[in-house]
Amino acid sequence: MNALYDIHGLRVRMTGLADASFPDINAKLHWFTVPEDGRPVDLEMAIGRFEPDLGSCMVLDRRYWARPGYLYLEEADKGLSWRAEIQGLDRVPGEPMRICFAHGPWNRRRQPWLLFPDLVAHLYVLWPVLECELAARGMYLVHAGGVERDGRATLIAGRGGVNKTAIVADLVHRGWQAMGDDFVLLARDGQAGAQVLAFPTSPRWFEFQLRHMEDEELMFVDKLRLFWFLHRRQETNVAFSRRSRLGRLVLVDQTEGCAAPESSPLDPAAAAARLALNCRMERVAYVGHGTVIGRFLEAYRYVMPDSTYSRAWDGLGQALAGLMSGVPACRIVAPPAYDRRLADAVESRSRCGRLDGFGTSD
Repeated sequence: MNALYDIHGLRVRMTGLADASFPDINAKLHWFTVPEDGRPVDLEMAIGRFEPDLGSCMVLDRRYWARPGYLYLEEADKGLSWRAEIQGLDRVPGEPMRICFAHGPWNRRRQPWLLFPDLVAHLYVLWPVLECELAARGMYLVHAGGVERDGRATLIAGRGGVNKTAIVADLVHRGWQAMGDDFVLLARDGQAGAQVLAFPTSPRWFEFQLRHMEDEELMFVDKLRLFWFLHRRQETNVAFSRRSRLGRLVLVDQTEGCAAPESSPLDPAAAAARLALNCRMERVAYVGHGTVIGRFLEAYRYVMPDSTYSRAWDGLGQALAGLMSGVPACRIVAPPAYDRRLADAVESRSRCGRLDGFGTSD
């Protein structure tokens, strides 16, 4: 299977995708699918066997081979293995980047990966490359949920398990529009200031949450219903808002012993630093010990220390500080168990800059 994606102007073509049992998970960029039109792409990823070109490469850690503009890698994690070749690093603007990716012999035979085998290619190889490609265009991928109403977007950030998806779903039920429940893009649009761009990664999963779940805890019966829902090959019925002006950032932390959501204002610079750290932590949250998603970019920079390509990753903190300048931010401390008063708190802050009835106010 082949697919063409247009991610807010960044055109990506993927070939060799599996006809997976759960396509919504297997192809994380499915929401951005556009019809083929013959126009050139910025990035092309081919999944299948290939022979690397290792001539003149420096060998690093016996798993990376690099030379100017080129990187080959062999990595493994969680019983999975893969090889990838990236051509076009530090290329001339307008030239495409090409990635070849080959699964290890057991990837498509292991549970649960056989249900969505190409998630490995997305998560471990394509995702960090996309981060840098988007950053080079002034769009920064951040780990946060996003909702929009009346032309203003609110970001809800926090570590995994703080119920970002449940908060976004609750707010959608109240008339907000979703922009993403796990990731969004931040960018600057001239005099319009910081903009939030939609980045839904599993729209059908979010639709299931919206329809059937009150929190993010999946019981056994919920998992069976979710698997059936995702297996049905249907497009999502959720309307996502594509672009909105950034109005507020809310950082959610869970604290044991907290009886009700409590809020306090947060300096925008401190909020930007927390948001950048949250993004860096996300790269290691779902992988094995000692594995860092995107480490191969560090290997490339070892060979090419002046690489402008990999600097885009390092520049995330500074970029977010600039985008967050003057944007109201707050921190909400909440109980570990989901409490709908948390959605009340986020909505109250987003509407009027105060948190009526919960903790402190600005």
